[in-house]
Amino acid sequence: MFSTWGKNAPHPGLNVAEAVDIYAGLCNVDVYRTFVDERGWSPDRVEEWVGRGART
Repeated sequence: MFSTWGKNAPHPGLNVAEAVDIYAGLCNVDVYRTFVDERGWSPDRVEEWVGRGART
């Protein structure tokens, strides 16, 4: 996904390395567990939220 962006991420002021860092944070198992186990989100809802965050 990130390799197709070239030197710049899709948003001004955000480079590919920073985008990868943000994506890694969103996909962290602790974030997932917080939403699913502690906040009652379904796994599908977490997946949708991560996907939306990766697209914006």
